[in-house]
Amino acid sequence: MKAKLAGQERGENSGDGNVPSLAVSTRGPLAPVVPPGGHTGARAGRSISIPDVQKAPGDRRAFTLIELLVVIAIIGVLSSLLLPVLGKAKAKAASAACLSNLRQLQVCWQMYVDDHQGMLPGNSAYLSDVWRGETNSWTGPHNARESAEALKLGCLWPYTQAVKLYRCPSDHSRNSRTYSMNGNLGGRTQEVQTVIVRAAEIPDVTRLFVFVDENELSVDDGHFLVWPYPDDRWVNMPTDRHNRGAVFSFPDGHTEAWHWKWPKGWENRSTYWKQVESPSDLADLQRLQAAALVDFQYRRQR
Repeated sequence: MKAKLAGQERGENSGDGNVPSLAVSTRGPLAPVVPPGGHTGARAGRSISIPDVQKAPGDRRAFTLIELLVVIAIIGVLSSLLLPVLGKAKAKAASAACLSNLRQLQVCWQMYVDDHQGMLPGNSAYLSDVWRGETNSWTGPHNARESAEALKLGCLWPYTQAVKLYRCPSDHSRNSRTYSMNGNLGGRTQEVQTVIVRAAEIPDVTRLFVFVDENELSVDDGHFLVWPYPDDRWVNMPTDRHNRGAVFSFPDGHTEAWHWKWPKGWENRSTYWKQVESPSDLADLQRLQAAALVDFQYRRQR
């Protein structure tokens, strides 16, 4: 059938049985196909032209000022949304590094206790030109504003063997140490506090804090003193460098990051202690007092 139709079509269009074909090119103007015999005839095939659209060299459309300003505005909005998120992530990472240091210190503390028949590391200090630890204390004769070399004389050094474990990575002061130990644990007996010297005397290993990250204006010796409830004054003060928070370790080996309700610090430290500044500050102090030992013979210091 197809052959018959093709034959009829050839008979209608040409007496010699030859018909020009239609050629389509995708590369520019089309030339007619020349039929056999070398001539096109009156009914030669017609060409179809498909333009080849090409940009001339250098024909590039530039940004307008309005478009550029819109792009800048979008970048600014995205930055304002992302920067707080990145800041919080950075703060969490710094807090995690500090918690890691305290966790390792706590392990060293426990190793010392195990090696010394349950006796706690020494945590006493004395006042000379500055407050510094006793030679046999966990820090050795060290003051935080001096070289870290004295830490190597402390009773925990055989277990720590790294100065970096004594200092928060986020601290930007020149202090060589930022961590201190609860004065209840092997601390100064002449202070208004209850002091124990054996691990077996700890009433609750999940509640009594051991190490704390101390405020850079408060840290001196390695002894952290908390006047017990109902006193309403800070003696030593925890830091708030971790997004207004501090980190603590506990005798059972766990660590915690606490968030404070009120900023912590001294503008100009001229006294041994600091009165709480607000109900929120008092709530923070009472939270810390709850993590220290009760002194049933409490008397208010003047």
